[in-house]
Amino acid sequence: MTSSTVQQPTRPSARRRWFGWRPDQQSEAYLFLLPSFLGFFIFVALPVLASLGLSFVEWNLIRPPEFVGLTNYRQLLTRDPVFWKVIWNTVYFIVTIVPLQLALGLAIAVALNQAIRGMLAYRVIYFMPVVTTIVAGAIVFQFMLSRDFGIISRLIWDFGAWSGLGIQPPDFLGSTRWSKPSVVMLTIWKMWALPWSSTWRRCKGCRKNSTMRPMWTAPARGSASATSPGR
Repeated sequence: MTSSTVQQPTRPSARRRWFGWRPDQQSEAYLFLLPSFLGFFIFVALPVLASLGLSFVEWNLIRPPEFVGLTNYRQLLTRDPVFWKVIWNTVYFIVTIVPLQLALGLAIAVALNQAIRGMLAYRVIYFMPVVTTIVAGAIVFQFMLSRDFGIISRLIWDFGAWSGLGIQPPDFLGSTRWSKPSVVMLTIWKMWALPWSSTWRRCKGCRKNSTMRPMWTAPARGSASATSPGR
């Protein structure tokens, strides 16, 4: 009987076992991400930390700051009626915007997860609102939703006159009832391509993996190999 020969796989280095990435091989990626990190740190992280520090002091920009502890928070929670209205508006936007954005992004990603001609053009068109400034988007929506000259209001006027129902368009921009839905529509239009992009990439990865040969049908590179005993 011949003896079995077993070749043990080499143990990966500790640097490669950290979630499968090596910092020395991804220096270019970090270099490209550096402007975004700097912008986030300067315009988001630092102001948030500064606001958190100022919330514990009383300061009128003339006299030196005076530490007051939790007094500002106590007054905010007990004596400021606007605070709870702001909380309600925040909850309203979270409950409406987040599910609608995710649902729209998932639906478009599934619909475009096919071999469609001109896919690059579709991706550029769908991603245009993200790179468009919020000011330009607000101006476009103002022209669309204006009660006097907006295209949506005009369509509602024409439909009311054509059907004889006398339907009049609501004041999307000046009414307290319709102002928040208008902001929701603008926000969804501005940012819905982000969940679509991530979902589309995952769908494409799943589609690619489903057409690949199963890993267990062939020995992996570097795996242990053994010879069966002969008789």
